[in-house]
Amino acid sequence: LPEPADSAYGTETADDSSDTDWTSDTAESPECNQGSRKRRISCDPTCASSSPPKKSRKTRTAEDGVQPCSEPDLYPRSDQIVKCVNSAWGCPKAGRYTQLLYHQHICTYVPATTKHNAVKERKEYHVRGYLALKLSSNNSMVTFNNSFLRDLNIQFFFCNLKSGLVVQAFSGWTSNANVKFKLKFTSENVKFTLRGRIDGKKHFIKEFHNETILKYKMCLMCPDPSTLA
Repeated sequence: LPEPADSAYGTETADDSSDTDWTSDTAESPECNQGSRKRRISCDPTCASSSPPKKSRKTRTAEDGVQPCSEPDLYPRSDQIVKCVNSAWGCPKAGRYTQLLYHQHICTYVPATTKHNAVKERKEYHVRGYLALKLSSNNSMVTFNNSFLRDLNIQFFFCNLKSGLVVQAFSGWTSNANVKFKLKFTSENVKFTLRGRIDGKKHFIKEFHNETILKYKMCLMCPDPSTLA
């Protein structure tokens, strides 16, 4: 029999011709195989779609002892009964805060400012507010300003008719007949100025089309405050 030939890598025999159960000394461990696979996937763009999805950030919930934050209410609910902001001027209205929102917008007891006109030697009262036309129904006269009721016993009434608006300045004191007023109504489409005296006379103003609330500015002019009762 011929002798086995010596190869450069060692002596080969017939038993070495089969690679069954052959294990390489440089075989990679499962951990190394997984790392190599990740590197191949990141380098190969065609395999990017097969990469595992990234984990989303964990949100902090009540399970972590943290309560989720809620947005504050614009008008917090409260069962506490409060007075109108104009109560110091005589407004008797009281209720929950949310119930007073609309009332305070059209309240008839809006505060007035006072100044003395040295040139014309008179005392002036200035006030501004809103008149809600829908408050007058069935041709009834309704007050829209009571700012001077406590100090001067003066009230302003209105009546919303189909043909127009009726305004009346009234006082129980006869001395107030010398008090003049200037009343200016404005809205998006309306500008109207009314002048008169506190004598109970009714003033008619043309109809306001498609108007629900009018803004007004008013000035009372008292020639001599000492003549007031």
